[in-house]
Amino acid sequence: KGLRLVAASVGDELHELGIRMVADFFEMAGWDTYYIGASTPTRDLIATIADHRPNVVALSATLTTHLMRVAEVIDALHAIPDRPVVLVGGYPFNISPELWRRLGADGTAVDARGAVQLAESLLA
Repeated sequence: KGLRLVAASVGDELHELGIRMVADFFEMAGWDTYYIGASTPTRDLIATIADHRPNVVALSATLTTHLMRVAEVIDALHAIPDRPVVLVGGYPFNISPELWRRLGADGTAVDARGAVQLAESLLA
């Protein structure tokens, strides 16, 4: 497809199963995926995004204490020309359905399949 995804858990987030599954589903859908993993410092994530120039960045947060880091990454991405679509996911976004919008993301999905569908619809 020629589409690229960078996926990561932000800050000191150690939960990575969900975001790993998201990266796998994108890969199964034909995307080039770059899974950065858990506990990704903001500066390293932004550098990786600058290097790979993805169409979509998927960020995961399991605890509400990690939401400030998610917001930091999103703010940094908004400063990039031709910025990627930003999807967020994890428990805080499931219990507060409009949280993604307040943080400046482009959307959220409750599962990996939904994330792929949402990304492809936003890029269409």
